[in-house]
Amino acid sequence: RPFVISADRGRGKSAALGLAAANLQDKKILICATQAKAVQTSFKHLAAELGVSKEQNCKQLANLSYIAPDILLNEKPDCDLLFVDEAAAIPVPLLLQILKSYPRIVFASTMVGYEGNGRGYTLRFLHYLRSQFKSLKTITLDEPIRFAKHDPLENSLRELLLLDAKYQHTSKEQSLNFAQVSKQQLVDNEQLLGQIIALLALAHYQTSVNDLRQLLDAPELQLFICTQADELKGVCLVALEGGLTKDIADYVKAGQRRPHGHLMAQTLTQLSKDSQFLTEVSARVVRIAIAPECHQQGIGSALLKYCERQLDNCSYFGASFGANASLVRFWQHNGFHVVKLGFSHDKATAEHPALVIKSLCKQDSSLVQQLINEFKLDISVQLLGHFKSLPWQLVDQLVSHLPSSACPTALSTRAERIISDDFNLFNIQPLLWQLIWHTPISLKLLDENTKFILIRLVLQQTSVNSFIYEANFAGRKELDSQFITAVKGWYAHYKSLNTKSTQCPFNNPGVDTNN
Repeated sequence: RPFVISADRGRGKSAALGLAAANLQDKKILICATQAKAVQTSFKHLAAELGVSKEQNCKQLANLSYIAPDILLNEKPDCDLLFVDEAAAIPVPLLLQILKSYPRIVFASTMVGYEGNGRGYTLRFLHYLRSQFKSLKTITLDEPIRFAKHDPLENSLRELLLLDAKYQHTSKEQSLNFAQVSKQQLVDNEQLLGQIIALLALAHYQTSVNDLRQLLDAPELQLFICTQADELKGVCLVALEGGLTKDIADYVKAGQRRPHGHLMAQTLTQLSKDSQFLTEVSARVVRIAIAPECHQQGIGSALLKYCERQLDNCSYFGASFGANASLVRFWQHNGFHVVKLGFSHDKATAEHPALVIKSLCKQDSSLVQQLINEFKLDISVQLLGHFKSLPWQLVDQLVSHLPSSACPTALSTRAERIISDDFNLFNIQPLLWQLIWHTPISLKLLDENTKFILIRLVLQQTSVNSFIYEANFAGRKELDSQFITAVKGWYAHYKSLNTKSTQCPFNNPGVDTNN
C-alpha cells in the first residue's frame, strides 16, 4: 500500500515523516535516503515531539532508524513501515526493487528542480505506481513553512536556476543535425540552455544545479548537441583532461600531487604507471542524454561519433559510469573498452563504476591494449571473490568482449576427452574456467540460459545450493542435467570457432576478435 508525499522545497515533507514516527511509537520504522544528512530534519522533529535530544548526525532515535538504499536491498531488514525520503534521488530500478520487498512504504520527494532523479521519478515511477496499485494514496504539500506563500525570492531562484525547465518535444521526421555549442551561445540563447538542462535532468539521476554552473563557467567542458528541425534530441557534455607538464605528471604518478579534474587521466596513469595519460590531452564524457522518444534509434552513437571527430587534438576518449549490462553494451558498440571496474559501488545505484576508453591515435593503441589485457587477467580472479555477486548479464557483457589468447593444445585435447564422456560440475569446472578465459568470445552467441549457467557456476563459481535457489531448479538432479546440456552446447560452439580457419584467432595472444 504505497503512499506518496510530493512537495516543493520548504513545505515540511521531511518534518512530516518525523512527526509521523512520533505518532507511531509502537511501530518499527526505517527511513531510507541516499545520505544520512538528508534525513536529519525528520530526526529533529521526532526528537522535539519526544522531548529528547538528537545527535548531530543521527542514524537511530527511538523507533526510527536510518538505512542506505544498498544496505536495505542487500540485507532486507524487518520493519513495520518504511519511509523513503528524497525518493527522486534514488534511481527508478532501485525504487521498484524496494517496492517489491516492503508492503508498507511512504515515498517522499521534492518535486521542483532537477536534483536526483527529478523528472524520471515523476514520469516513470509515479506512472508505474498509479497503473499497478489501486491502493495508492498521494498527497501534495503546497503551503510553504520556511517562507511566505508566493515568496518573490523563491520565484526568482526558480527562474534563475532553471528549476522549472521542462523538456519539450514533437514528432518531426527530419534529418539530424549536430553542433558544438559555446558558452556564449548558451548565455545568448536561454531557451536552448533551458532545454539542455531539462533533457539532462530527464535522462540522468545525478543532474544538479551545479551542472548549470559548470555548463556556463567550466573552461574544460565542451558541449555537443543533436537537433532535429531545431528541436533538441541529444546532449553530450565532454571534459578535456591531461595536457600537464612532465614534472607535474610525474608527481601525480608518484602520488604526490592530485590536481583538480583529470579524473580519467589520473586513473589511467595509476593503472598503467605511465604518465603519458597525463601529458597528452584526452576527453571524457561527463554526461550523454538522449530524448526518451529517440531511444534505440542510434542517435547516441551518432552524437558520440560527431564528438570524436571534433576532438582532433585528443589522444584518448573515454567515460566513467555506473556499470550495468545495457550501458556497457552501448559503449562497447561504439568501440570503447572496459579497463577498470571499481570495487566500491554507488550508494544510490548499487552499481560499480566502470571506466571505458578508446585510442584516437594508432601510435597510442598498444597502451590501451595493455590495459585491456591486464583487466582481463584481474577480472578473471575477481569474479571468484569480490565480484562473485555481480549480475551475470553484466559479467557476460564484460567477458565476451575481452581478447582471446593462445590456448594450449593439451587443454583442448583434455576437453575433447572429458566432454565426450561422463562428467560432473566439480571435475570439469577448473578445465572449463581455463578454456573460457582463453576464448571469452565463445560465450558471445550462446542462448541466455546457457550463459547464465556457465557464468554463475564456472566463472563466478557460486555454491550449488545458492544456484539452485537462484535458478529456481527443483534440486540437484535438475541442476546436473541443465549443466551438462549447457556445457555441450558451449563446447559445440567453441569447436566451430576453432575450426573456422587455419589462422585461428585463439592462437594469437592479445588479439581482440570482437572488432
